[in-house]
Amino acid sequence: SVFYALPAEHRQKTWLFEFDRRWETGNSRFKFFDYRAPIDELPEDLRGACDLIIADPPHINVPTVERYVEIMGALRQDSSTRLVLTSAEDNEQWVASE
Repeated sequence: SVFYALPAEHRQKTWLFEFDRRWETGNSRFKFFDYRAPIDELPEDLRGACDLIIADPPHINVPTVERYVEIMGALRQDSSTRLVLTSAEDNEQWVASE
């Protein structure tokens, strides 16, 4: 996980949005995240507050990527927010088409 690779001082300014609750134990920066949930279930204090978003969708297909675009739009601070979408190399054609 990128989150756990960060130095401790950076993790204190970072949030981990994750579906897998095993990452929650001992992590005060964990936020349960289901990309299928309504946007208004995102933490209100983080909507419009993120200046860097790194996303690793569970599936690379048009509906999932479109949903992640909506979510990143809700979280991003402004048009200068840096967005990074990660995936397996064999999914490049799906991501590039979006």
